[in-house]
Amino acid sequence: MANHNKLLQIALERTKERFHSLSPELRDSLHPLRRPGKWHSWGPLGIIGVFYRTKDGKRLSERFEKKGFEPYPGLLTTAPKIPVAINISGTLGFFASNRIEGRAFRVQPTASFILWQHAQVFREKLGKHIVYSVPLAFILGVKTDEAEIEFQERLDQLIDHSLQISRDLDPRT
Repeated sequence: MANHNKLLQIALERTKERFHSLSPELRDSLHPLRRPGKWHSWGPLGIIGVFYRTKDGKRLSERFEKKGFEPYPGLLTTAPKIPVAINISGTLGFFASNRIEGRAFRVQPTASFILWQHAQVFREKLGKHIVYSVPLAFILGVKTDEAEIEFQERLDQLIDHSLQISRDLDPRT
């Protein structure tokens, strides 16, 4: 099994490759990609996420990190005892235009899902609310004995699933 940082890099490069190779029409059908931004990978141990970030999203996540938070506070965990809104164990999930307050997703090792226009509200220790959005993200739990090629295949399936959903949602098709 590859190490966490290597999987983050593989996921980021693969996602960039896949989206760079799309036709402009298909890219435009993905509403979250209409605003300028870049792909960024992040995830706590056991979770790999590839996020599409706008300039504002990048500034905000960097500000969170300077304050000692994760770049996406309260979004992902593998911890079994932390209360969460949704426990993800299935594959090819799709969460669109949702808003979650508190801890959002517990990701199991076999899980994979797409976040589409997600709004997250998280309360700091001092009671202040942190609010941010995730335009588009691909999230995968990491299997214990997963080979890099298997991980890449699961990521490709997730990206393909998002493209199919995008085509289904696009009124032009």
